Formats: sequence, structure tokens, C-alpha cells
Amino acid sequence: MPLPDHLHGTWAYVEAHQWLWRTNRMKWLLWPFFCSLCLLPVYGYGVFWGTDALATQLTTWFGWQTDGVGYWVMLPFILVIVLLFGYILMKNIIMLLCTPLNALLADAVITDQLGEGSQQSLAEFWGSMWRAIGMTVLALVLGLISTVGLLFLGSIPVVGTLAALVLGLMIQSFLAAWGFFDPVYERAGLGVWRSFTHSVRLTPRLISSGLPFVLLFQIPLIGWTLAPSYGTVAGAIAACRLQQQGRLTDAP
Repeated sequence: MPLPDHLHGTWAYVEAHQWLWRTNRMKWLLWPFFCSLCLLPVYGYGVFWGTDALATQLTTWFGWQTDGVGYWVMLPFILVIVLLFGYILMKNIIMLLCTPLNALLADAVITDQLGEGSQQSLAEFWGSMWRAIGMTVLALVLGLISTVGLLFLGSIPVVGTLAALVLGLMIQSFLAAWGFFDPVYERAGLGVWRSFTHSVRLTPRLISSGLPFVLLFQIPLIGWTLAPSYGTVAGAIAACRLQQQGRLTDAP
């Protein structure tokens, strides 16, 4: 029984695992593991420091007492804010550190899926890597901006909180998958803006491709190790398949 179209991006993670195993690239996961291991205490300290600093600042502004009701009611909300911003920062820092590795993985997948004619020269590879760095920074900025808006929505009890959670997952999934699809867009000669507009019309497929990455990244160390490589390979596989079907770049 064929999968629904919007689930192909998620299924590509199974194919990504098979591809990494078949091409003997599982050992490449050692680099994101090392990055994650080094950054885990930084993240923990950052959350502790950020929560304490923000709580102290708000206590000063509003005149709360640390043993008062207002302080303890707001403390969980403050912790969620710090965790959310910390998550976005940590995700993008690890992706930046993994950019050379991910660029090599994407190039290998695209060559495997679309043929030797898609392989890049050394100069083109460096260009792709710098483009990937720029897109990661852009995704970080867009993610932080959207998060500020979602925090206002999330301040509405129950309905607003649930809506903010769902929208936040969708936005983060879309932004992640946009980065994973971009190497195929680049091979087709699309600039960053056209890469974005083409991705918008494929939003369900991109959310399907980015959601497993976002969920994996919720797991410290293990998820941080698996998500960058698996997301890159799965996204490249899904994008190549759409390109072969004439659905990725052929439509206006």
C-alpha cells in the first residue's frame, strides 16, 4: 500500500538509515556526537543561568518576592522561554559545526540519486558550504522571530498554548527541511529566494521531512548526534525524488 504523499518525507529517514549503513558512513556520526558531548554542559549551564537571570530581572521590574505567588506562577513560564530559545540556538550551533560534514553527505546523496552529472567541483562545494552556513543563520533568525510571536500566542491559556506548540513545531520543521532541500535547489540553479518560494508550495512535504529532525533534536546528546546527519540525508533523498518526478523545481 503506497504511502500518502505528505508522509514520504518522514519515511525518507528510514531510507537515510539504510543509505548511511550501505555506504559505510555511520562512522561519520562521531563528529556530531563529539560536538553534542562538548555542548551539552554549555546548554545545561546556559539554561540555568538564563532562567536565573530572567527571573531576577522580572522580579526587579515587577517587585515580586521570591517567596511570593507571582514569582512561582511565572517561574515555569520563564523556564519554558529559556528552554525554547536555548533549543533553537543549540540546534543551529550544532548544524553550523556540522556544515562541512552535511555538505559532503548532501553531495554524496544527490550524486547517488541524480547521477554523476550532479557531483560538484571543489569550488562549487565550497560555495555550497558557505550558502548552507548563510541559510542556517537565516533559519536561526527566522526561528527566533517566529518564537517571539508564538510566545504572545502561548500566553493565552490552553487554546493559545496548544496552538503555539503546534505552529512552533510546523515552523521549525519547515525551516529545517528548507535547509535540507536547498542543495538540490542549488544544483538546479535556484537562488535562496526561489528556493524558499518553491518550498512554500511544498509545505506539507517539507513539514513531513523536517518534523522527525525537530523531534529527534528534543533528545539531548543522542538526538543531537543523529538529527544532523539523518536529517541531511533524508531531506536530500526526499528532494531528489521530487526532482525526478518534476515536482521540485519545474513548477513556477
